[in-house]
Amino acid sequence: METIERMAGKDVTFELPNFEPLRLKAVDFAASQGREYGIILSSKGEVLAEKPGEAHQVNFEGYENLVKDNWILHSHPNNSSLSPQDIKLMQRFGLKGVIAVGPDGSVFGATGLKANHRNAYIEEAETMAGMLAMSLQRARFFTSDEVDIIASVWMGRALGVQGVMDYRYRLGEVGQAAWSKFEAVRGRW
Repeated sequence: METIERMAGKDVTFELPNFEPLRLKAVDFAASQGREYGIILSSKGEVLAEKPGEAHQVNFEGYENLVKDNWILHSHPNNSSLSPQDIKLMQRFGLKGVIAVGPDGSVFGATGLKANHRNAYIEEAETMAGMLAMSLQRARFFTSDEVDIIASVWMGRALGVQGVMDYRYRLGEVGQAAWSKFEAVRGRW
């Protein structure tokens, strides 16, 4: 089993100041409301805006000028990694980076999205993650939240390995359990 505060010993918080209290604020909202919560941060850790979201998204329309070259930290109530929509948001708005945090202590982040690889690799990784998710759902060994965690971590790792972006993660308790289950089942396939 892989221990997951990995990615060559790099800090999963990208050394953003004020990360921990803001992470706690986002996950407390997610845990109590069952919805995402987004915070736009400067690289210095200054809070530029906060926005409650829906179950599976925070809508940042109208914030285009504020997010460019800054960070978005947001919660994922189901503890999943960055979604394809998160990666596309980073690309579309010119974010410096995006971080998703879960109530179980999970942290997933990406920065440095490479312009020359963006569309083709993101679409390919999204398609492959979708195919993995469908296979996992058909196997009926996994809950929908476990499928989301496994497929989204797989997608982020694939994009990181391809050099499309710097992807870092730390799985929390729920994510560790899902990934361990996946590794055990994968060995039998």
